[in-house]
Amino acid sequence: MAIAFLASCLYQENAALGMIMALLRKLLDVLSVRHKIVQVSRRTSKKNRRHRAQRVTRYDLLKAHYQVV
Repeated sequence: MAIAFLASCLYQENAALGMIMALLRKLLDVLSVRHKIVQVSRRTSKKNRRHRAQRVTRYDLLKAHYQVV
């Protein structure tokens, strides 16, 4: 419904056309920035998970090595 409204506004040559185009551009910018942020956060969370797993493994090995039986 909103797309049909925007399309009807685009076909009419009036002063609102520039404002609608600016809003659409802003919306696309916001969505693309959010998408990039999600990609970056996913990348870093995978990295952190990998390093965290290595730290836990080293700790377990050291604990097993120095464990008094």
